[in-house]
Order: sequence, then C-alpha cells, then structure tokens
Amino acid sequence: MVMLGLYLLFYLLQILQDILVPLCFALLIAVILNPIVNKLINWKLPRVLAIAIALLTAILIFLGVVSFLTIQFASFSELAPILEERGTAIFQEIKTWLNAKFGLSFKEQEGMINEGLQEVNHI
Repeated sequence: MVMLGLYLLFYLLQILQDILVPLCFALLIAVILNPIVNKLINWKLPRVLAIAIALLTAILIFLGVVSFLTIQFASFSELAPILEERGTAIFQEIKTWLNAKFGLSFKEQEGMINEGLQEVNHI
C-alpha cells in the first residue's frame, strides 16, 4: 500500500510539475526576500512599499547578473577563434617535443591518441 501511495505521489508530482516548479521558485524568492522586507518594515516603511522595494531590488540584481553574463559570453565568443589557434599551436609544440624527446612520429602519436579516445568511449 505504501509503495502504491509513493508511486501515485510521484506520478502526481510529475503531472503537476508545470505548476509546482514556478510555485517553488516563488516560495524560494519569498523566503530570500522576507528578511529584507522585515528590515524595511522595521524602518517604519509601509508593508506594500517594503515589498515593492525588495522586489525591485531583486529584479535589478537579477538583471545585473544576466547582463554581466551576457557580456562575458559575448567577449568569450569573440576570443574563441584566438583561443582555438593558440590551442592548436600548443598542441603542435607538444607533438614536436614528443617527437624530439621520445622519437615518436606524428602518426604514432595520433595512433596513441585514437586508442585512448576509443578506450574512453568504451567506459
């Protein structure tokens, strides 16, 4: 009976996830903003104004973080070709060093890399 109840509970949660996930986020935001609202109420601000200020502050912080991340991703995408070229150059230097130090030809090195990749793919 307990197993059937748990199954039905999780089935119901799966069906209601479109409603429950936003509600959980709203609850999380409310819990996070509650201390700010209480502090503003202690400063003799009306409750509605305190809630509005807390929400506005949270929205501004969220927009700031999103803006910062967007700018960082844009600058990274501009640097990606340069990083790719530098990575290729470093890889070539490593291959040349392996050839000079250990006498491994480039074909042997590629074979070892391919073997390693195949082993990783089988794991």
